[in-house]
Amino acid sequence: MIPRNLIIAVSALALLAGAGIVIIALALVGGDESTSDRTTVAASPTPTLAPATVTPTPEPRATRPPTPTTIGAAIKPTFTPTVPAPPTTPTPPPRPPTAPPTPPDVPPPAPPASRPELPDLALLDLAVSGDRVSAVVGNVGEQAVPAGATVELALRGALAGSSTLPQGLSAPGNFSILLGQEFIYRPESVTAVVDPNNLIPEANEANNTLTRQLEPDILLDLALTGLNAAGADEHLSVSVRNNSPVPARQVMARLSVYRSDSNSLLSSTIHQLNLEPQGTISLTLAPSGLRGLSLRAVLEVMGIMDGNPANNVLNSTIP
Repeated sequence: MIPRNLIIAVSALALLAGAGIVIIALALVGGDESTSDRTTVAASPTPTLAPATVTPTPEPRATRPPTPTTIGAAIKPTFTPTVPAPPTTPTPPPRPPTAPPTPPDVPPPAPPASRPELPDLALLDLAVSGDRVSAVVGNVGEQAVPAGATVELALRGALAGSSTLPQGLSAPGNFSILLGQEFIYRPESVTAVVDPNNLIPEANEANNTLTRQLEPDILLDLALTGLNAAGADEHLSVSVRNNSPVPARQVMARLSVYRSDSNSLLSSTIHQLNLEPQGTISLTLAPSGLRGLSLRAVLEVMGIMDGNPANNVLNSTIP
């Protein structure tokens, strides 16, 4: 016969094992106290001992927990991954202003290359003849200047003359140009330029200029030759003659008239004289009613030397 105490102990162990299985199942399912289908394990009644034979108690089966439904289920938290912010690039500090780079030294432009296949005009000399300026023009290139070419010459900064070549100017070769209206009445430095407008293609354009110190070869000789009363108002007329063999062009002269008895100045005027060789011009002055008076006239040539200063003064009585 099985002892009673052993039966009681086995029953208690069975009950504890069943309760433990239920607790583990509930923990795995994550059941909520609010779930309406929560399984309640009731305590087993106290076993009753049989009077004669003991029927072994079957092993308790583990109760399968019910499948939880979504109704009334607890809301599971949603996991939102945190995206790290992109790294911030630090702003560099402003750089101090720098001076602009110094431009490299630019070399001066090279002179035009020589072109030996062309002629090359050059001024070889300047001279004075009859107080007129003449120039010697040469071809120092390797080719001739063609016939019919016009060679110009500038003097004192202005075009002074030209010459059309009836024949070609060979290389080397030269010819002279007389500038008929360019005169030298006093020593001066004169600059001339051949082909100033570049009408003729040349091998070298840098040798077309020449400067010379020139002096007149003939001195002008202007003389006072007469004093007269002219016209109805009997105004004063003074005659001036060019005694030199060269013309006087744009010669400035001051004419002054005095009373011989008192040396009082009656008139002083400046005139521009243009006289041919051995030519005469009459200059009129404002004083009138001078008949019978004794006068002295003085001619002063301005800026140049007069060949005979003695004939620049005239004393005369007005008839």
